[in-house]
Amino acid sequence: EIRRTATSLGWRSGGMTSDEALEQYRTAEHEATEAGDLRLAARVLRRIYYQLGLQGETTAAHEALEHAIALVEHDPEAREILAELYACRSEAEMFAGRSEESRAWAERALELPRNQTVTLMALHLRGNARCEAGDLGGVDDLREALAIAEGSGAAIDIVTSYSYLLEWVGLEDGPSVG
Repeated sequence: EIRRTATSLGWRSGGMTSDEALEQYRTAEHEATEAGDLRLAARVLRRIYYQLGLQGETTAAHEALEHAIALVEHDPEAREILAELYACRSEAEMFAGRSEESRAWAERALELPRNQTVTLMALHLRGNARCEAGDLGGVDDLREALAIAEGSGAAIDIVTSYSYLLEWVGLEDGPSVG
């Protein structure tokens, strides 16, 4: 856990390159697996997925995410971790243009215990997927996400929620309403 956290802080602060962070995350994943801490290994693999995605290594990123899901999918104590991984899978499907798959993974995430960040992510993704499929009820998901974000007071969550919402409201009701 210490290596994962230190790597995240080091990379985000500019203290290490993306390649150095990826190497440290891989070491942390190996250490967690060797110690039998599959939940930690899954959390580290989620960071590996993110780093690989930033580097444009889509196939390797998806493999890391799938491996993380497989590690904790049947662990009843890892439901929150699994919800986050499912939301990440939903996002990957969205970026690949697969709306129905994105919606299905978002719904799986929303069925599990989760933190507020994952709830927002899954609502954004499900709402977006519903709208892309022609179900404008997806805007309700986006409005719910905005209400949660505004309640939290976290600016990044509020901005992200408005961004998703304005895209679909703007398309349906025009740019001035959006």
